[in-house]
Amino acid sequence: MGKNQGHSDNLILLEKTDKLFIDIEKNGGLTDEEERVTKRIVRRGNRLIDEFEKEKERRIREREIEKFGS
Repeated sequence: MGKNQGHSDNLILLEKTDKLFIDIEKNGGLTDEEERVTKRIVRRGNRLIDEFEKEKERRIREREIEKFGS
C-alpha cells in the first residue's frame, strides 16, 4: 500500500466515524456504560498507535546507524 492509499483509507475511516457519531447523537447518545467502553477503546487504540510510531522511529534510527554509522 502506497502512502497515498493510506491517506485515502484514513479519510474513509474519518468519514465513517463522523457518520457513526452523527447517528449516535440522533439516537440519543451513548449510555454511560457505552461511553466508558468507547473511551477505553480509544485509549488502547491511542496507546497502540504511539507504540507503533515509537517502533517505526527506532527502526529508522537503526537503519541510519547501519547506513551512516553512529
